[in-house]
Amino acid sequence: MTLVEFQMALDAWLIAPYRWVSPASAGFLFGTLVLVIQSLVLGRLCLAGLEKVQRRLRQTIETEVADRQSLSLKAISVQDKTAYLAQNDLAQEAYGRSMGLSLGRICASFWPAVMALAWMKSRFSDAPLPFPVTRSGEPLTVSYALVFILLYLAVWMVIRTIKRLIERDRLA
Repeated sequence: MTLVEFQMALDAWLIAPYRWVSPASAGFLFGTLVLVIQSLVLGRLCLAGLEKVQRRLRQTIETEVADRQSLSLKAISVQDKTAYLAQNDLAQEAYGRSMGLSLGRICASFWPAVMALAWMKSRFSDAPLPFPVTRSGEPLTVSYALVFILLYLAVWMVIRTIKRLIERDRLA
């Protein structure tokens, strides 16, 4: 399969839910909701895979951060400024590596949403969604990106709430 064939197949897959519901505005909302759910699921799968790959490295770095912090606090308690500064610098360096890993996990979970927005731009940039409000006699419109982002946040919050309720019931 060539790249062009893959892109055409992916486009057909992504556009299909938009055609399942009539009228067009309802189809747009339904298709975007399906795209949001696909983005969240793929992002979560990528995050889980990356966490599995990074687990040992992350534990090593977090242990180093804790050890360096502990050593810097011991050095300050005995008033050894040189040792404190050296350990504090090493702790900051390890903390920076830890933050880099965290940023990678964030990117792993959000890249599908960014790609979905890029695909939506190619499909819907010239088709604003009418909003049922008028201003100066003209109907307002919203962009595909606003609809996607609002649905993304809403579905993400619903999923997070469900996960918290399940965890709370499991602990009870």
